[in-house]
Order: sequence, then structure tokens, then C-alpha cells
Amino acid sequence: MTKEEFLDAVRSENIRPDAFSLYNDSDESLVLDRDGHRWVVYYSERGCNQGRKAFGQRLIPLNTCWRS
Repeated sequence: MTKEEFLDAVRSENIRPDAFSLYNDSDESLVLDRDGHRWVVYYSERGCNQGRKAFGQRLIPLNTCWRS
């Protein structure tokens, strides 16, 4: 999945753009970043990273991030 495909999917799911951040730590948002060849996802709040999870080379499905 390319960055553009990801952003299209986010828009189609009506996810607010300020609810996540790609590749950079942003306060009070879900962060999707790269760590070598893996994707890492975590919630950033007041400089603390919570719930960090690492995934393989392929970007994870959106429902892993935003739905319980």
C-alpha cells in the first residue's frame, strides 16, 4: 500500500486527518512509522508513546488501528 492509497482509504473511512500522523511523532494522535523494514503503530500523548505494536513489511489493515 502506498502513502496515497493509505490516505485514500483513511478518507473513505471518514477518519479525521488530525487523528493520525505518518512518519512523525505528533501529540495526541495515532502514529504510523517505519522502524527498519517494519511498521510501528502507537498512540502519542504528551511525549509518551503508548501501546506500541510492530508489524511486518506490509502496512496493517486500518481496522487494526481504529477499531476495537
